[in-house]
Amino acid sequence: MSRRRDNGFATSVAVPPLLGGLVLTDRGRTGRRIFRISVSMDASGARLLAARIAAGVRVGSRIELLSAANADLRVGDVGVVCGIESGGDVVVEWERGFNSSINPRNTSFRALAT
Repeated sequence: MSRRRDNGFATSVAVPPLLGGLVLTDRGRTGRRIFRISVSMDASGARLLAARIAAGVRVGSRIELLSAANADLRVGDVGVVCGIESGGDVVVEWERGFNSSINPRNTSFRALAT
């Protein structure tokens, strides 16, 4: 549950501990909202986030292989991203019936429209 306190200018709403912060809503003429949420992240979480950003795809995205650096893969293979490892490799479940990881720095692929 959240608690609200009205001081005449702003309403302060406590955010559940999962989000770990405080949300301030401005009730003035501007109608602006000011958000301040602080979430701590450990080194492992930061590496995973950086790897996801560098890969350029999300988990659940369909991709098509444009170049193959792995002997098991062929150009044109299509699969679904099922994970991204902290080292940056993208784990893909290929339509041909197997899973493998690809390194996005060495292997070209493109995201397909869903």
